[in-house]
Amino acid sequence: MTPLARQTYEQQVRPAVSNGSPCQVLADLWSADYLCKPVSVREFIFSDYFLGQSLANSVYPKIVDDLEELFEANYSEVVLTGSQAWGKTVFANIGILYDIHLLSCLKDPAPAFGQIPGSPMAFVNVSVRKQQGGVGVGRR
Repeated sequence: MTPLARQTYEQQVRPAVSNGSPCQVLADLWSADYLCKPVSVREFIFSDYFLGQSLANSVYPKIVDDLEELFEANYSEVVLTGSQAWGKTVFANIGILYDIHLLSCLKDPAPAFGQIPGSPMAFVNVSVRKQQGGVGVGRR
C-alpha cells in the first residue's frame, strides 16, 4: 500500500469496519474507481441480464466453479490444456466476456492497468491454429 492508502485505511476504513458500519465505506471505495459494482462471475453466467438466457442451462458446473476460483484468486495468466471437448473454449469465452464486464464497470480502465487515461484496451484470443482463434475465422 502507498503511504496515503495506508493512512486512509487506518483513519477511515478500519474504524468503520470495527464499528460495524462497513457498508458506506465500502461503497465509497467502489465509487472511487467504478461506475457500478461488478457482479460475481456466477451471477454473470446465470443472470438473464447477462449470459443466463443463452448459457445458464448449458455450462458445466465444474467450469463455473473453476471460473469462480480464477476470478477470486490472484492469477496473472491462464493456460488451458487437455483433451478435446472438455470446455476450454467455453471457459475462455466466458472468462473474456467477464473480463470485459469488469472493465466496463470501471470509470476509466486504462489507469487501472498503468496506461494513460482513455487508452484503448484489447482482448486477444490466442490459439495454435487460426481456426480456433475465433474472430474473423470461418468455421468448417
